[in-house]
Amino acid sequence: MRTIISISLLLNIVLVCKAQTTSKSVFIQDFNNSVIKNLVLKIEPTNTNKKYMGYTLLIYVSKSYEIKISKYENTDGELRPVMEDLERNFLKSLDEIDITPFKGCLIVFPVIHKMISSDYLKDNFDEGVKSMIPMIKFETVDCIQFQEPIIVSGRRGI
Repeated sequence: MRTIISISLLLNIVLVCKAQTTSKSVFIQDFNNSVIKNLVLKIEPTNTNKKYMGYTLLIYVSKSYEIKISKYENTDGELRPVMEDLERNFLKSLDEIDITPFKGCLIVFPVIHKMISSDYLKDNFDEGVKSMIPMIKFETVDCIQFQEPIIVSGRRGI
């Protein structure tokens, strides 16, 4: 009797598992990995004559799931779109990722480039951290999600 009950429970579990299929990743870490791989490691700060330079990567996901990507650096004080090919590759990488948790949100990624990878974190590190933080006003945004700062080591993200 126990064997029959065990087998029927096992069959029910298998049938339920087969019925549940997911076509897109629902892990936020997958989204963050795509941001790092397709944007952060490809974007360099404009001023590279210092040991540390930072910028803020802003990704806005509208309620209709349109995605706008911008970069803000305190050195020029302007919000600028990223290069079209970077944006296109990033959007393509999101095909397998569920972005519904970000619907209507502005996602803020502070990024600091440690230009010389062999150096310890010192010297003008405070200045680099300050350059990551945007000094702009956000309007008509339902939510803002600040991510952990990302530290990229080396001039090419190595």
